[in-house]
Amino acid sequence: MNRFLKSASIIILAAALLTSCNNNNSQNNPSPTAASSVTTTASPAASETSASPESSSTASATSNPDGKKVTPGSINKFSDLFSVEHALNLKKSSDSSFFSVSQVLLYSIADLLGKAELLDTSTPEGKSVISRFDKKKYDYVLQFDGAKPIMVSIKDNLVYFDGENEVYQLWADSKNLWENITFDTAKKTADIKDKGLEIQQKSFDADINSDGKIEKVSLIYKAGKGLDFKGDLILRVANSDAVVLKQTQWQINPSRTISQPPTVFFMPQKDSKNKIIIVTLTWFTGSTEASGDVFAYIYKNGKVSDLELKAPETLFKYSGGNTVKIEFPETKSYQVVKFDATGYSKLIEQGKTLNDLFKDSKAFTNNPLYFKLEDYDGDGSMELCSMSTLMFESLGRMSMGFQYTFYKGSIDQLKPAKVIIAPPFIDKDKDIQVERYIMSLIFDYKHLTIINNTIKDSWYKPSNQFKKEEIMNGITRLINDKKLYMKGNIVYVNVG
Repeated sequence: MNRFLKSASIIILAAALLTSCNNNNSQNNPSPTAASSVTTTASPAASETSASPESSSTASATSNPDGKKVTPGSINKFSDLFSVEHALNLKKSSDSSFFSVSQVLLYSIADLLGKAELLDTSTPEGKSVISRFDKKKYDYVLQFDGAKPIMVSIKDNLVYFDGENEVYQLWADSKNLWENITFDTAKKTADIKDKGLEIQQKSFDADINSDGKIEKVSLIYKAGKGLDFKGDLILRVANSDAVVLKQTQWQINPSRTISQPPTVFFMPQKDSKNKIIIVTLTWFTGSTEASGDVFAYIYKNGKVSDLELKAPETLFKYSGGNTVKIEFPETKSYQVVKFDATGYSKLIEQGKTLNDLFKDSKAFTNNPLYFKLEDYDGDGSMELCSMSTLMFESLGRMSMGFQYTFYKGSIDQLKPAKVIIAPPFIDKDKDIQVERYIMSLIFDYKHLTIINNTIKDSWYKPSNQFKKEEIMNGITRLINDKKLYMKGNIVYVNVG
């Protein structure tokens, strides 16, 4: 798998997860551990003591097959539900009594719920989903001890706590999980047929080779066969599969390890009928930090193949002072970047210089943050843009700025066509601050409309930090440096 550079760590869910009412042996509990990292630390695991139904609610109880009582309690949100261990019973909406679940089924359901996101009904999409949803029509009831019942609507891909207004949307269609549940009516137990089921599937069907036919394109989440919540993310086109992420943990609830869940985009090419398939997602790596992953594929002759997609080679040429020449051999380009040489020199270990640091290829990391697919140069064809930080990890916070890399598709390949660096922040250098601001706007909104020397796009709100003259002067500098160009009254990236 050729994958874009990814940060060294992903914060893994630290809360203790759910355990079966049939087996409360703590060594069988899923116990995610954070990957090795110099920048992040997992928070302490929550208590492993099972919640007592009797102490959490005085509501009427439902009998378990083993004679214990399962009491609907006061827990009514996922952050509380996942904080300690809970036993689980479930039933179909048409059933009169509950079934106790096997450990594998319990963990599969918990994994499913961990990827459920609160539906934002203030957005047009959220309003549309909730307007079609009938809370009275649900398929399953999940009863965790100490919690309010959770209703599951398979068709609508929604779950909610009984009596609560909040509705949660599952990441993808989960009917394969529910269809594979088996019920033993004599023992009053529920299980799944096989471990490692494909428990979620998200559809992105599209005509990806310009033949006028819609191909079936899906992202599949296949649960692991263990009890550690590590599953495979699979791209499936027709009957061909490619593993995007193998044995990876990602959650939205009860705490987010992922900022933007996996999704698919299609990138047309000028000289090929095939669209490049882009799979992207963004991880949380800290309270305000993120790390992006992007993968590229092509579908030809009935087979999905991955395309090479990597950060362009970066060479630092430093000869002293407060600037460094950064070269990109693949695009035959370079940029001279200004930085705080005095401040950075203080961070270097004793006996070494800035020149030593810039010569050390192992000290440098291109850390991707986000990816967007837009027509950045106004030529009618989309470019894939990566926004990343240029970091020297040994110095912790020494950044050489944000790098914007623009990739174009050609002959079923993805190659960098333009690299623009927004220099590192310097407290007293207003020009650099403005340049960083302008590039962030371009990345987010793909172009700027200029009328009477002012940005006039409908989305734009005048900056409280910079004067409009400062912004226009910054745009002019970027145009003179051939980073941007103007066509009519619209400013685009000069991808070339």
